[in-house]
Amino acid sequence: MKKSYTTHQSVKFKDGRLMLPKCDPVKYRGKLGKLLDCDIAECTVSRKNNKYYASIIFKDVTITPKPKTGKIIGLD
Repeated sequence: MKKSYTTHQSVKFKDGRLMLPKCDPVKYRGKLGKLLDCDIAECTVSRKNNKYYASIIFKDVTITPKPKTGKIIGLD
């Protein structure tokens, strides 16, 4: 049985915490940088092996491509 909670409303970041409706503020780890200023479309919090994970979908995110280096990489 999968345990998760999805919300589409009033999710935001404040003082290093993720603010979810009907929940206490949650500390988060990770590098969000400029995404903290973007609007959030949806947030799903799930529990796996007694740890909680948040999957966040942002609205209208602009991505700036990295400069080309001329080097070749291989991916599997």
